[in-house]
Amino acid sequence: MLFNRVQLQPLQSYVCFQMVSAVEREIVSLRDRVKRNYSYVCGLMVMLVKICESRKGLEVFSLRNGLLIILSELLLFAPQIVQLQTIETMSTLLKHFKPNTFDCSQFMHNILATIAKAIVLQIKDKITRKISSQKMETHASDVPQYWRIDRQINAETAHLLVKFVEDITTSKFTENWANAVKTELANTIMQLAQFVTLNSSSSSNLIEPSVADAVSRTAQSLKTSQFWLSVASLALISDPKWLEFAPLWRTLKARRSQEPDPLCENHDDGQTLAHFRCEVCLTNLCRECFTILHLNKTKK
Repeated sequence: MLFNRVQLQPLQSYVCFQMVSAVEREIVSLRDRVKRNYSYVCGLMVMLVKICESRKGLEVFSLRNGLLIILSELLLFAPQIVQLQTIETMSTLLKHFKPNTFDCSQFMHNILATIAKAIVLQIKDKITRKISSQKMETHASDVPQYWRIDRQINAETAHLLVKFVEDITTSKFTENWANAVKTELANTIMQLAQFVTLNSSSSSNLIEPSVADAVSRTAQSLKTSQFWLSVASLALISDPKWLEFAPLWRTLKARRSQEPDPLCENHDDGQTLAHFRCEVCLTNLCRECFTILHLNKTKK
């Protein structure tokens, strides 16, 4: 009744502001509590969805750009039933926000971190040929505390988040949202590439890098939050062309276009193109050679 009466617009604005503020305060409070009761925040999210179609509700949302970010943070520690409601609430509210009016990077990082919690990597040791399972909660050491990596994410929640991101990138909401999310995914992946490059450069003074050096760099990457965000991003990118949205990718591509394509040093025939680079022996290899044992030229 309140939102159906034009003469009550000042009161409508007040109620909307108070509701959004209550959501933000409650989520911050829940994040810091040991014992949590989510019934209040769930009720507030129901009310947010109901008022989002009102003109006053839209005006308030346009001024409180942190709402989506704080809701995405709730995904990181809430139980599954609350996570599912949060995803549904964000799906309803998203169209009322513009990606250039708030910190889209933080919003996506919270979503990627949530998805990353559900990812299990199978890593094969090329020397021992043993396969081990790696998860963010057991390896990442530099993650922000509010990520709450001690709280696992159900596979159903992760799949729904993936579907949510897919809906955004396929322009189900707006083209601006699609481009903004594609840009964040591309930037996240390129930040990892930059991290790996810097690590490799720092070891360039080694004349003959050992297996231990390569393993150490890999282990170091697994401990970073950036690595796990990038893995989650890779799971969401459905078209390699999305990397074009990252300025760093465009810079590297322009630089690469001025250089000759690397050749497979194992074939050493002057024509077989390389697709991989081994960080153990610092050798460019084609797909076929990368799957077999290979050595640096100095060791052949």
